Amino acid sequence: MAFGEVTHEVDYFRLHLLPLQIAIAERYKMINESRLPTNVKPTHYALVIKTDLEKLTFHGSGLIQVVVIEDTDVIVLNAGANLDLNANDISLQLRNDDDESSRGRHHWHNPLDVQRDTEKERLSFKLPFTLPKGSQLQLGLKWSSKLGETVTGYFTSPTGEHDGKKRYCSLTQFEPTAARKAFPCWDEPLLKATYALTMISWEGTVNVSNMPISSEWAYVPEVGQRLNDSEDIASDINRWKMTEFETTPLMSTYLLAFANGHFDHLQGSFESPLSGRAIPIRMYTSPSVSRQSQLCMDVVAKVMPIYEEVFHLEYPLPKLDILIVDNHTGGMENWSWWDNLWLNEGFATLMGNVVIIDRVFPEWKMDSDFISGNLSHALELDSARSSHPIEVEVNDTDQIGQIFDTLSYKKAASVLRMLSDHVGEETFLDGVARYLSKHVYGSSVTSDLWEGISEASGKDISKLMNDWITKIGFPILKVTETNNSITVRQDRFLATGDATERENQEIWHVPLSLKTIDGDGRVIVNRNLVLNEREMTIDLDTTRPFKLNSDTKGLYRTSYTVDRLIKLGEEAASTGSSFSLDDRMGLVSDAFVLAKAGFLRTGAALDLVKTLRKGMENQVWSTIMYQLHDLRNVFWEQPTDVQENLDAFARYLYKPIVDELGYEYTESDSPDIVSLRTKAIWAAARSQDSSVVAELRSRFKHFQDTGDDSKIPLDLARAVYCIAVRYGGDAEYKAVKALYLNPPTPSLKGPAILAMTATEDQGCIEDLLVFILSDALHQDVANFFLSAAANKALRRRFVPFFQENFDKFLDKYSGNFTLSSLVKGTYMGLTSESDAVAMEAFFKDKDVSKLNMVIAQTLESIRANSTWIDRSKEDVASWLKIWKEEDQSEIRA
Repeated sequence: MAFGEVTHEVDYFRLHLLPLQIAIAERYKMINESRLPTNVKPTHYALVIKTDLEKLTFHGSGLIQVVVIEDTDVIVLNAGANLDLNANDISLQLRNDDDESSRGRHHWHNPLDVQRDTEKERLSFKLPFTLPKGSQLQLGLKWSSKLGETVTGYFTSPTGEHDGKKRYCSLTQFEPTAARKAFPCWDEPLLKATYALTMISWEGTVNVSNMPISSEWAYVPEVGQRLNDSEDIASDINRWKMTEFETTPLMSTYLLAFANGHFDHLQGSFESPLSGRAIPIRMYTSPSVSRQSQLCMDVVAKVMPIYEEVFHLEYPLPKLDILIVDNHTGGMENWSWWDNLWLNEGFATLMGNVVIIDRVFPEWKMDSDFISGNLSHALELDSARSSHPIEVEVNDTDQIGQIFDTLSYKKAASVLRMLSDHVGEETFLDGVARYLSKHVYGSSVTSDLWEGISEASGKDISKLMNDWITKIGFPILKVTETNNSITVRQDRFLATGDATERENQEIWHVPLSLKTIDGDGRVIVNRNLVLNEREMTIDLDTTRPFKLNSDTKGLYRTSYTVDRLIKLGEEAASTGSSFSLDDRMGLVSDAFVLAKAGFLRTGAALDLVKTLRKGMENQVWSTIMYQLHDLRNVFWEQPTDVQENLDAFARYLYKPIVDELGYEYTESDSPDIVSLRTKAIWAAARSQDSSVVAELRSRFKHFQDTGDDSKIPLDLARAVYCIAVRYGGDAEYKAVKALYLNPPTPSLKGPAILAMTATEDQGCIEDLLVFILSDALHQDVANFFLSAAANKALRRRFVPFFQENFDKFLDKYSGNFTLSSLVKGTYMGLTSESDAVAMEAFFKDKDVSKLNMVIAQTLESIRANSTWIDRSKEDVASWLKIWKEEDQSEIRA
């Protein structure tokens, strides 16, 4: 909320808290027919929102102050199709009554020719007179709607039961263009205004918004008369209360936030290191998660002073509220913003996921986790022809919804992380602070940020960075060598490995970050080397270890000769290696991705994994597990012996870790041990290790028989539930379904979803499909689809299920990110050209204006997988056969 975020689950590793008011780059430029007219501009909204958590409806009224920019007699603004609003609900009044031209117009008027365009979510009407430039208008509106069921606009979330009845809270998610679903407005980020909010709600509930509460009192009929359900309120007037909030600063519509519910709260504070003032923090939660929120409160109190110290800016508001409710993932930051979408999300991701958290919890190794999460996913998406630049001209709201994707967060954060490494983190942060000191509370362009970092570093940052944000894709660096030099060449990288000459025109400025070992064994990293041409030769003693992209900070892939890759693997696996944990992660990730694209044999990537198998680094194993799981997923319809040998190789890797770490968790376990144990047990179980499967099934059986879940630690819930359902039947499936419907703790809902979709029983599969349509929470449907994609028994069944219900899904989830997830979940596990052709045929005659990007990305993924199979199936089968023979020989010996 105020300078914090509406967080929908307790996610300690992703606290996207950016306590800075950063206004950058007025770049949302849409074509004329997609942007609102610029003839008027709102300056202030006085809103009244009445929420009924029993009927799950809301009513609203608004007085909007408008300034006329150009002579006009037409007003056009946004209004969501869900809003019940007609001509009788609109009135207007000219404000500058001292103007001779406005005489007689100061009273309220009804508009003429009111029109609703529900597809474009617009409301337009003519005025009974022409408004001259500079005049001021007050627009009065009333509306009503059902509270939404999907995570967009003003929507509901269940918070458990009370006296045998379900309880709900209501909350907002307006980013990027969903404020219009809660109130009529000029819903574009450039059209900033101030907001004065009053909420009407049931007594006994709590209202929360961006700003502090200025007053709260019993319901006042005079205010209620501004709503179109005042009679309904009057019939039960004593049950209602009113909460008035202080007026916000100037801000975009999507930053407004409010919520109503039976919330508990924790209270704390942090002391500003710049001013010494104590700033209260309130952690509002649904009752079911209130006991689990203390760590989140503690983290917030620790990180806020660090933000102030890093950026030399004091937190400007009198309080910080954070709302945590169950049944939701992700977050909505309602105070920090950059108007450039990529910079907003990228900077928040880098700061919140890595830089600030790493200063509080260095043992979490957040920078290493960034490699396996944000960086890997960014490279995966950006290696497709259907990718897009991260700084992009947005043409309409449908495009905004699609641009607001993984790249907006993860590539953007990865680019900034690469820049931070190139100039040094302290220099990078100093440059950002310089920028903020000049532009805080103002508007600027991206080059202003580059200017700040240039001043701090003495480097031409704009020249270095522009291509990374304005161009599609990234390079592959191909390294060839002699005894005394290496030659590095850059080319456009595509997942399919077939970039054409036309697609390979770009030359990036690539920070090489060359790691070498001198004669005394000291590690030297040259961060000044930048490849700014097609290829360059670097003098280097190649008889000693070397590696480009030190610590895997760069946004590119690196291809070595097979001989060099073997040497890199041996050095990485050696005791006291000169290569870091992050180097090992990068080597594994690059090897498999390059094999998939045809730059390396898949067998060579498997050799690298075999070389590194004796290490116990959690993050390295996370990368290995991800890449091997991807290989097994793509080869899921290959001959049985290939699939069985892939599982056997996985057991060969993971079972020794399980044997080493066991199944029991202790308070003395480090975060790395906890994570590695959990991953190894899960990976060994998925590869059908009989002893691990038996152990997990026995733990679930104990729970089934006794109701005692003490043998299922929270960290193992996913593995235990999924294995129980996969190897069980109807009873196990129904047990986890019951856990989904009534989880003992919100943290168990995700494992329950994954377990329900792990079933291989045909009867349970059909029940699952009905359940998704009828009983699954709307905000969980995407997770059901994405989880189902991991189950080979469901992949073919989900395609007709999705297609038969496509119109329902389109109607229900249009306007939020769920629909894209349904497409991914349905098709991303498919691996043949015929699958791609069938997918194209299905969408050919459909309205895919909100889906064209995810469809293109998914089609490319299917075809890349198909090409990988065709290119590597014999190599993989041969490698596995040889490995199995060698393994059996070792066992016999």
